[in-house]
Amino acid sequence: MSWDLRYQAGDTPWDKEAPAPPLLDLLKKSPEYFSAGDVLVPGCGRGHDALAIAKAGHTVIGLDISPKALSDANSLDKEGKVSYQERDFLATTFNDFPKAGTIFEHTCFCAILPNERKAYRDSCKRILPIGGYWVAIIFINPRDEDDLTIGPPFQSSREEIEALFSSDFYLTESYVPDHAFTARKGRELVMIWRRK
Repeated sequence: MSWDLRYQAGDTPWDKEAPAPPLLDLLKKSPEYFSAGDVLVPGCGRGHDALAIAKAGHTVIGLDISPKALSDANSLDKEGKVSYQERDFLATTFNDFPKAGTIFEHTCFCAILPNERKAYRDSCKRILPIGGYWVAIIFINPRDEDDLTIGPPFQSSREEIEALFSSDFYLTESYVPDHAFTARKGRELVMIWRRK
């Protein structure tokens, strides 16, 4: 699948043209999760979440593999609050982002193939220092069918996330958010993990 062609064609049903409601709640109630250093937003798309984090006063780097998505993000970010970079998150290292303290996840993890999730976790391990945060809004059941092979978005589970992250991260918070986009209500899980 070419993500760039999807953006060029306007075939982007995941883009709700606004930041995720659970993110806005987190920025108000738990800003410390975003204050440990630069905030990376992998798979940032048109940058709605990245821009919301930046407007809350944090230094943000948005990553995406789609030039069209990043062009749209730069157009939306009229004040240049976010640094956007065309990069594959799965191939990043600590030296690429030495000031990163938080990785904010929303819709990237569910978009990659399930067999790439260990590589995603490994990127989080490489980038985040001890004490750094992985702040995630995980799309647990994006559709009614219980089938891991259908996607994107691909479903996940709390158990899968715990199996992937618990050896290198502490789970500090986990809950089903009160506020969500209508189609995602009850289908997401907020999880805050801290690097051991």
